[in-house]
Amino acid sequence: MLERIGVSDVKDLFIDAPEGLFGKNFDLPDNKSEQEVISYLSNIAKKNQPANDSAFFLGAGCYRHFIPATVD
Repeated sequence: MLERIGVSDVKDLFIDAPEGLFGKNFDLPDNKSEQEVISYLSNIAKKNQPANDSAFFLGAGCYRHFIPATVD
């Protein structure tokens, strides 16, 4: 499989990861159920604010807008 995607070692797949990331102790609690993990990560995700919910000026005027079906 590695040959097919053009890498010689599994470590080559992670070449862009920051140095020292692997093997780092993230101090995560043990023995969490799947539901507890989902709940925890969902609460973190709720802190994100979608771009559609506020004004933003990225994209140089490109934004989602309605285009009627009659417009090619």
